[in-house]
Amino acid sequence: MDYQISEVFTSIQFEGLHSGTLARFVRFAGCNLDCKWCDTPQKNVAELISLGELRKRINEDPIPQHIVLTGGEPTLQPIHKLIDFGEFEDERFIALETNGTQIVELIRCADQGLGITFSPKNFAGWKDVYSQIETNDIAEVKIIEGTLTPYEFEWIIGRGWKRVYIQPQWGVKESFQRSIDLMNEYPYMRMSYQTHKLVGLR
Repeated sequence: MDYQISEVFTSIQFEGLHSGTLARFVRFAGCNLDCKWCDTPQKNVAELISLGELRKRINEDPIPQHIVLTGGEPTLQPIHKLIDFGEFEDERFIALETNGTQIVELIRCADQGLGITFSPKNFAGWKDVYSQIETNDIAEVKIIEGTLTPYEFEWIIGRGWKRVYIQPQWGVKESFQRSIDLMNEYPYMRMSYQTHKLVGLR
């Protein structure tokens, strides 16, 4: 089995719940959505890597305790077959970043204990799809400010998630202030900021 991979690299996770941790990022190529504000152009650049080779790259020394599966959209590929916890006996924490559209694969990953970051997007049929996501399966919700309609935003945050983050659109000055305004309106909401871009990291 081969996976379409854009890159595997080590950096600091500066977004969301685990901000500040050293992590190995596995960026999966391909996405089923075409968000105009997407900041990941390399998502369409792919190298075919076998299951065994990909596990080997993830396990290269020095091995961070945090692994982040990101994209693109990782759940377009069989992530659950990659994550055999016998391969990770040092109890590393494995996180999955997803747009939540591939429900079957998302549930498989949740059943394997992955920490799932759900970043909801605007697409036809979003409500029917997102209604199938169990709140207990999601470690954190990350909403990119200004990318959902007011109705979508209210519906998403009304589901009762454990943690909700608002992330300003990078390079949009007004988005930062609007994010603060939302945090004033919803005090339980936290800010996720792409600090890695400020310091020149991937």
